[in-house]
Amino acid sequence: MIYVKLGEKASMFFDPTTRVKVLPNQAVKVSNREKESKKFKRAISAGHLERLSKEEAEEMNAKAAKAASKLTTKASKKKAPAAPAEEEDAKDIVDMKKAELVAYGVENGHGTEEELDDMKKADLLAYIQDEESEDDEDDDEFEEVEDDSDDDDSDND
Repeated sequence: MIYVKLGEKASMFFDPTTRVKVLPNQAVKVSNREKESKKFKRAISAGHLERLSKEEAEEMNAKAAKAASKLTTKASKKKAPAAPAEEEDAKDIVDMKKAELVAYGVENGHGTEEELDDMKKADLLAYIQDEESEDDEDDDEFEEVEDDSDDDDSDND
């Protein structure tokens, strides 16, 4: 048994023969049978996957779970009570079809329709989730700054 995470060269990994799937910010436990597949061996040797210790994997998954619960908490605090029609429109992005994800991404300023449509659905979902988590972090870092310039002093008359 080994644990792996995505390397710097990969945005996601999936081995169709063993059904092993690794997404960003996720550590995955891989059995001895699964780690013997050709695709898995190539991914490790090419740097698309990196090995982790059990402790590193548990720590990484704990951080990811904490971040996910934080996003869920923030979203539930920001959400005002919605009318029934709005609730249908505001379904979770994980449940959206690719076309809906593209429209959602464009609507929320995550890229152009052409850029987003070129991505695979799993990559697009991970990209949007990353962008939104970065936006939440950026919102926390910025403070409102008052404008100290005087508009009354015009010496150009």
